Amino acid sequence: MKHAHIDDYFLRGYDFDEASIMPISCVNYHNGHMIKYQIFEKSSSLNCHFNNLGTFVVSIAHYMRAYFNYQALTHGNDFRLPGDVGFLNCVMLKETINSDMKLYAKIGCQHRDTYTSTKLQLIVYKDAQCSRPYQNTEEDARKDGYIVNGYFLSHKVSFRPNFYSCQSCLPDEIADSFSKRYSHWYDDDYISRMGKKQKYQDDAGDVQDQYSTGNGTNSTDDGAYYQANDDIYASKYNQADDAGGYNNDDAAGGDDGGVNYYVNTDDGVYYNYKAHDDDFYGMDDDAGRRGLRNLKEIDASHSITAKELLKEYEADFKQELQRQLEEANEYSNANNIAAWNMCERVHHYGMWCDEDCRSLDTFRVDEWSRSDVFLLVIMCVFMGAMMLLVFAKRVKAYERSAMWGDEPGAPDPGLPPCAMLLLFAIIFTVIIVLAVLKFVNETLVVAVVTCILFFLYMLKLTLFESRKPQFLPARITRNSALKEPIYLS
Repeated sequence: MKHAHIDDYFLRGYDFDEASIMPISCVNYHNGHMIKYQIFEKSSSLNCHFNNLGTFVVSIAHYMRAYFNYQALTHGNDFRLPGDVGFLNCVMLKETINSDMKLYAKIGCQHRDTYTSTKLQLIVYKDAQCSRPYQNTEEDARKDGYIVNGYFLSHKVSFRPNFYSCQSCLPDEIADSFSKRYSHWYDDDYISRMGKKQKYQDDAGDVQDQYSTGNGTNSTDDGAYYQANDDIYASKYNQADDAGGYNNDDAAGGDDGGVNYYVNTDDGVYYNYKAHDDDFYGMDDDAGRRGLRNLKEIDASHSITAKELLKEYEADFKQELQRQLEEANEYSNANNIAAWNMCERVHHYGMWCDEDCRSLDTFRVDEWSRSDVFLLVIMCVFMGAMMLLVFAKRVKAYERSAMWGDEPGAPDPGLPPCAMLLLFAIIFTVIIVLAVLKFVNETLVVAVVTCILFFLYMLKLTLFESRKPQFLPARITRNSALKEPIYLS
């Protein structure tokens, strides 16, 4: 373990092209919800097993944006952003536009008494900084979400990092269909360096002049993102951004074509017809438009707010960049997207996970150390030796049993050798699967228990069965006695 000797500054000049990243858990740390991750030196097939360079934390928004960029690179146009991705920012719920108490929502860690989890959850807040959690009254309390102004808002999130999954920092291959303009991509690198968004130079005329300078984005959700700290920094974006300041948007105020109008009248909106449509629980009465839905599959992406946030988030992915992916023979360009590295992005916005941070989920940190691997190898060798001895004794027992045939009083040979081999194979398979899944403690416990059981079984075979009284002589002795000549007097 290198935790005690490696700090955040050590990795500032590290070449992340030869590294791997593994998210461990979602933690509530420093009054914020963060993704805890580890960086490892890449070494053939032992990635994320040895050479741990350190443990770090980064905000959920920054990690997921880097992760989505990684997926966009590898999958190109086949990649689609999840429907509830807009909740990575602290946003006002459109369900509360006309309510006296405005509520806000942001994705955080699923609540656990241990302050750590491997799932994400949508959390509703009372303030625009998403610092004061909101709770329903006892009458409206729900285990699976919130009742917001008469609408049900699920706290289930449709995405999460691949926890305990090792991933190369540098994509192995870039999809042929990928381009920064037409793929879902968010260039936080340009924003963090230049302090402003990039503008297209051609047909992307919908980019507003407010994005031409860094100050122009200070009052937007993107102005919060290019800050080198948590993305909730610019909490005042609701005051100036027409897309975020819903009270200033003519589509939300008096225009009968606005979202507020169709939400309150059209039962085709999912959460509206769920609450008001008498036929919601009936058969499909609208050519498959509504249909029956399994409530267990409801997540935050079905909410009213999520639908429009998704459009805004997708627009950010497209409007932030003007460069397209160069041809394969131009990959040597240092500014090319081929040099993009996920670990550099998350480490740039992350921070060192100190001893208190690492202790939040010590009980569930599954990492194979050299001593663990050595101990497991020793136990596997011991189990293999015990299995060979047991198998040899089973074979001898069946040979002795075969000599008796079907005669009464023949000893029971026990489990057949083939069945014994199958049992041994199952045991080794279970241990290998647990080891591959990185259940370190569980793997070692299973191996230790198996070794003890095999040792006790060998003692039984060696010390006890050999002392059992032989009530009948061996078959070969009886045959020899019958072959002796009989003398009659």
